[in-house]
Amino acid sequence: MATTLITKNSVVGSKRPTAAQLVTGELGLNAEASDPGLYFEDSNGDIRKIGGTSYGPTAPNSSAAGETGNSVGELWYDTTTELLNVWDGTAWVGAGDIDTHSFTGTGVPTLTVRPDGTALMDGDMYFDDLAGQERAYRYLLATTSWVNIDSKTFTQDTVPPAAATFDNDYWYDSTFLTTFIYYNDGSSQQWVQLF
Repeated sequence: MATTLITKNSVVGSKRPTAAQLVTGELGLNAEASDPGLYFEDSNGDIRKIGGTSYGPTAPNSSAAGETGNSVGELWYDTTTELLNVWDGTAWVGAGDIDTHSFTGTGVPTLTVRPDGTALMDGDMYFDDLAGQERAYRYLLATTSWVNIDSKTFTQDTVPPAAATFDNDYWYDSTFLTTFIYYNDGSSQQWVQLF
């Protein structure tokens, strides 16, 4: 004789079970097509989702009909940014270096997030198109900083360049036939004679 197991279930979009509705190990199912999933309560009393990756322009459970928030480790492929994201318990974060983006602006980059509001990722590129100082930068996630990766400028003139100057730029003094490098010693920046 077959036994039919029926879990707590719903077919209402984004209706996730609450911790009060389940006991540890009990299953809850949402079969609604836009955000289906199987849920259980873990030993900490948190609701966890088992199921496929959500796919679409809106994060899953954005308009909660049941339990608010998302489960740690839940995945969402954002079709707007074309990024795979994982819920870390607080926010959606990029699931890895799967898709770097490029940005263009004027001047040294000061971006702390992408123009669309998503987090910067290691390897994101920024191109400064300010006339006379076109440069390329790469975002380093480990140091949360933009690093100039473009080739250094080499200026030949009788006076140091007046435009914005970057670490390791070169200036050849055509009056005294000497070469300088723009050096940052950690507390100041200055031209230092090479030879």
